[in-house]
Amino acid sequence: MRCTRLTASLLGTCLALTLQQAGAQTSKSSQAEAGGVTREQAKKERDEFLRTHSWDKVNSVWTVKENVKPPPGVKSREEIRAEAEDFVSRHRWDEQAGTWKTNDGPPRDLSTMTTEQRRLETQRFVDTHRWDEQGQAWVETGQRAGK
Repeated sequence: MRCTRLTASLLGTCLALTLQQAGAQTSKSSQAEAGGVTREQAKKERDEFLRTHSWDKVNSVWTVKENVKPPPGVKSREEIRAEAEDFVSRHRWDEQAGTWKTNDGPPRDLSTMTTEQRRLETQRFVDTHRWDEQGQAWVETGQRAGK
């Protein structure tokens, strides 16, 4: 009697494991059919990424290779940097208010600023703004620089 219970429980466990594995395989194939990423797609995306990017050991980040254009609709680093510099040239940081104020006159000539002044202005901008990937624009974060 004892042997029959043990055999029955072993058979039940084997059946449950078999059904579980079959269900897992079915869910993987249904995921691929439902629009999930297949293994081949993931490999293709990886190969494309490695073709267009390289690892920067100094900064520990992936960077776009020299002669690679960004995908359509995505601004280049130069365009993003130019927008940030345009903002800084048209605004001044007000220490007392802790916010950016629009210049009353013409835009500032950033080339006349010292390296330290330019670095400080850029750091304040980065502290108070972030790049919105979807909107392709700089967005104010609402945080005040230096606080």
